[in-house]
Formats: sequence, C-alpha cells, structure tokens
Amino acid sequence: RSILTAMIPALLQPLPPEQKKVLIHQMTDMVEKIIVDIYPFDSGELDRTSIGEICASVMNQLGGRFAAEEIGNADVCIVKGTVCPWGAGEARRNPILCNLTRGLFARIAARAPDDHEVQVQTTIGNGDEACIFEIK
Repeated sequence: RSILTAMIPALLQPLPPEQKKVLIHQMTDMVEKIIVDIYPFDSGELDRTSIGEICASVMNQLGGRFAAEEIGNADVCIVKGTVCPWGAGEARRNPILCNLTRGLFARIAARAPDDHEVQVQTTIGNGDEACIFEIK
C-alpha cells in the first residue's frame, strides 16, 4: 500500500490537470472492475444504504475503518471513515487519493437504478478528523 500511495502522486506530478483527470479515471476504471467481481451488484436492490455499505466495505478491505449510516428516511446515507486506507499522513501529502476514493464511491453509486450523487463533506487528507461522504 505504501508503495502504491507514494507512486500515484509521483506519476501525476508532471502531468497537466487534464491528463491527471484522465489517469485518475483510468485508475478508477481498473478498481471498479475488481469491485464488480467481488460484490454482487443487483441494480434493482441498490439503494443509498446498500451503496454506502459497499463503499465502506471496499475501504475497510484496503485497511481503512469506514461505516455507513442511514440518515432520515434513507434520503441520505453517510459513509464515515476514521482511519484512512491510504494512511493519514500520505493522504495529507497527496489529497489526490481522496479524489480517487470519491471517484470509486461515485462509480458504485452509478450502478444503482436511481440517480445518486456522492458529495465529499470532510476528508482526513484535508486535515479533518474523519472522511465523510454523503450519498444522496
């Protein structure tokens, strides 16, 4: 993990912003393919809460400590992480890793039949105590 988190910023550093977006998109594509092989995606059963649970599980398998919590009448699902899978120090040095996480969550949410939006509220990479993502 530490080798990977050190390599990503090194690969992205010399690239112009548009190429960085393309590379992050390609990396997210590869990870999404792995996730689809591991998790059963019955799009008819994917609601905000199940999306949040899958997102939390993926981050936990990477070494994080994430949990999903339904807010209200399932109008919002909060995915909260108190341990960064990339390492808190690495995420602070390279907040691009938080973008990668958000991209993964958005890809998982896109598999649901309803339109869902993933919003980043706080991240450990930005110096916050926890990562908080809202799935609306």
